Amino acid sequence: MSLKIYTFYSDSHEVLLEKYFLPSFEKTNKDIELKIKKINQKCKSGDYMSSGWYEAMINKVDYILESIEETWGGLFVHSDCDVQFFKPIKDDLVSQLGDKDFAAQDDGGEMCCGFFICKSNDRTKKLFENVKKEMNEKFNDQQATNKIINKYASHKFLDYKYYSIYRKTNKKQWNKEMNINYSEIPKEIIAYHANWTVGLKNKIELMNILKKEIGYNI
Repeated sequence: MSLKIYTFYSDSHEVLLEKYFLPSFEKTNKDIELKIKKINQKCKSGDYMSSGWYEAMINKVDYILESIEETWGGLFVHSDCDVQFFKPIKDDLVSQLGDKDFAAQDDGGEMCCGFFICKSNDRTKKLFENVKKEMNEKFNDQQATNKIINKYASHKFLDYKYYSIYRKTNKKQWNKEMNINYSEIPKEIIAYHANWTVGLKNKIELMNILKKEIGYNI
């Protein structure tokens, strides 16, 4: 089965794509076709929910809808660019998706719109068409997806191997002053998404911590 992964970036996050996403993906997932899109930087900082964030997220949902059309009848993976890979993902993701329409990283009890595998069909197309309608300046794509997904598509969480640091912060935003035993992070992690923190500097620091703790020389 062929599989495509779609990611996107803006100027502020290009360093994450070039230094973490691409090198780790190319070492671990050569059997997956990668599609990359650059979006206009309307959010000056690129920080979560800052000024211009809404416009960027509308672009993201449009990109997801394009991905559904391009892979119609098949599957695709959508990933933010603040992700790094430690092992192949294809077989594991397809297996975890099973007969569902949509399987996403567990984002502290919410479906994460920053990393998911999705079937390209009428149900998921309608889902994201309506996600776009639900969104506004104070209600983002992930909130909209979690609000309405039960109405449109079958879904499930991916397991802990698609990791986020919230699992060590008690669902609080990460900062470097937190007293965390990083050596307890499971070594079998497949991919790491540097969310649950704000700011490019923090994302980079988290990426470096995970590289060190998982022991993968990327």
